[in-house]
Parts: sequence; C-alpha cells; structure tokens
Amino acid sequence: MAKARLPIKKGKPAQAGVAAELDAESKEILRLINAIADARSETSSLIDSLQLLFAARAAVDEEVVFPHADEQLTKREHRETLARAQLRTRMVDTLLSRAKSVEDNAGRRAWCSLIAAEATALFGDEKKLRVAFRPTDLRTLHRNAANVRAEVAAAFTPR
Repeated sequence: MAKARLPIKKGKPAQAGVAAELDAESKEILRLINAIADARSETSSLIDSLQLLFAARAAVDEEVVFPHADEQLTKREHRETLARAQLRTRMVDTLLSRAKSVEDNAGRRAWCSLIAAEATALFGDEKKLRVAFRPTDLRTLHRNAANVRAEVAAAFTPR
C-alpha cells in the first residue's frame, strides 16, 4: 500500500501577531476617517475614537517599531522610509489635533481626504519597515506593542 502525501498548500504565510494587529488598526483608522467624512451630523464622538486609536498606534510606532527599525535596518532605502514614517506620524497627529475645528461638511470631507492620504502613506511606509524585520524579532515586538497599548489605554481611562 502506497503512502499518500499531503498536498503542499501555497499562498500567503500566516502573518506574525504584531503585523496582523497593526494591519487591523490601520484598517480601523481608515474606516473611522471614512465614517467622519460620510457623517451627516455631529462627529465629535467619532473624532474622539479616531484620536484615541491613533494615539495608541502612534505610541506603538514611536516606542516599538521605529526604534527597532533604527537599530536593525541599515539600507539607505529603509532609513529613508523610517524618516518618512516618523514625519508622517507627526503630520497625522497634527491634523488630528485640528479635527474639531473643521465645522462645515465640505471642510470636513477635505480634511478627511488629506488625513486619509497621509495615514495610508504612513501605513505603507510602516509595512515596508516590517518586511525588513527578522522573523525572530516579531515575537518581542508583539509583546512590547501589547505593553505600550496597555499603557496608553490606562492613560486614557477615567479614574
């Protein structure tokens, strides 16, 4: 009797935990931006949610992803991507701080278009950095990111 072999499944490998979490956060941030653009009434609660979510994401980037990239990546293109991602993080943060001052619908849609473009570019740069990380580093990055998210959540939780 011949032994049957299991077929080799081809396709995308499973994403590491930290990459999957960052991708999910990216999608949620962009979804909130689109919800704010499409809103027909008060948007302050959506803006608050967006600011909180981006604060946690920016903290993970600034305290986990960017320092690791700075230590590990040496290619010029990676260094430039890191510099762009750091600048874009500050741009999105600045745009978010001015979100509630936009009052009319046309201004809000223009603001959303601008912030969505910057956030999408930021997430693209961050993905380029993550691809260059060693797989053995991803577990540590995942643990560090979880700690940073917990600290941010604790800072924004009313006492």
